[in-house]
Amino acid sequence: KKEALPVHGISNSRKTNGVDGIPVVNKYVAASIVWVILSIFAIFYGIHHCRATSYSYNLRCDVTNCVWSKTDKGILETFSVSRYDFLDAESVRINSKGEYADTATIKKMPNQRYGYSIRLKFRLPTEPDSNIKVEKYLLLSPYDIGRRSARTSATRLQSYISRAKDIANAESSRSVSFFGLMTSMLGFISLCLSCLLGQWADKPPRRIISRKAS
Repeated sequence: KKEALPVHGISNSRKTNGVDGIPVVNKYVAASIVWVILSIFAIFYGIHHCRATSYSYNLRCDVTNCVWSKTDKGILETFSVSRYDFLDAESVRINSKGEYADTATIKKMPNQRYGYSIRLKFRLPTEPDSNIKVEKYLLLSPYDIGRRSARTSATRLQSYISRAKDIANAESSRSVSFFGLMTSMLGFISLCLSCLLGQWADKPPRRIISRKAS
């Protein structure tokens, strides 16, 4: 005698998406999860942007020598020069590309935006192990450090060159970008709102009490 095959039906007590055993996802819960993920992404993207656009340019001079260092986009460069080979420092204008702009260039293109930096003059060897030295110019930073800061630092370095001071420093740095900071802050606020206003579970079904007619 053949046995009858069991018939599997879908229970009406649980909603499914057409496949037995896989419940339908509540769209409000799914939207809350996406909200949290996007908020966390915004926070980390803002932090990444600040790190990617940060830079630091420093010139540290003491009694015997000066050390110039640069950290830009994770790349570190540094070199040392004797105090007697540090020849001059002056406040100059730079263009939007971070290049030195002389007076003639500024007059030819007056509509371009110009910033301020310090142009340093050193006596450096032509090759790493060479005894032959030539005069070379170097910008303290290709980024705008402001008119007042450029002039103050240049005056301080000139006093060091003229032996009026034995210690002088100049720097240009940025560790936080406005865009990165705002992105991280908005992401954090969005994350807090998602935790407070988001829906994280299915609402329990409403119980309907039927009243029998008397």
